[in-house]
Amino acid sequence: MKQPRVEVLPIEEGATPDPGNVNKHTQRGGGLLENSLRKRGAFRSIASAGKDTETPVVYAGNYTLEKAVSAGFTEIVNVHVTGNQLVNVVRDDIAPNTAEAIALGIEDNEIGKQSYNPDIDLLAQLAAGDSAVLATLKKEDKIFGGMLEGMGAVVPKFEPVGIDEQGRLDQKSPVTCPECGHEFVAK
Repeated sequence: MKQPRVEVLPIEEGATPDPGNVNKHTQRGGGLLENSLRKRGAFRSIASAGKDTETPVVYAGNYTLEKAVSAGFTEIVNVHVTGNQLVNVVRDDIAPNTAEAIALGIEDNEIGKQSYNPDIDLLAQLAAGDSAVLATLKKEDKIFGGMLEGMGAVVPKFEPVGIDEQGRLDQKSPVTCPECGHEFVAK
């Protein structure tokens, strides 16, 4: 069993945010996250890619890193592991089945739900075409590929004028959705 290397560093030296982060986040999620960090402290880890780089780049938890800095966190603990080792963040100052433990679990779930706001254009760039960064993974991992396709399928609801009882366009000229630009054409 390989022992992980653990380092405690100043937060600004221990991790670099991902400049190409696909999650734009929401203001609501950010408020919930910063409130939780200020009131109860950190509960979940962030995750970074560290191979061949001096400072690991965050790929899961960019907003957590940002809000931790805003909340006054000064240190980061980097645990260097391989993909077959799970890191369990254990809060020794919180007992199981307490209000604090339960609140942290509820907040973690709600923050993830409230904060996610994918940049569809950036995802499309990363996934489109045979030379895209995610092209090979998309082909090799059908579940991952389906997840990417599902993210791009989010289209705002729009009901154009001129639809008959069967839901068909009853006009010859196309109708363009003002939100997404999709063109609806009668067939």
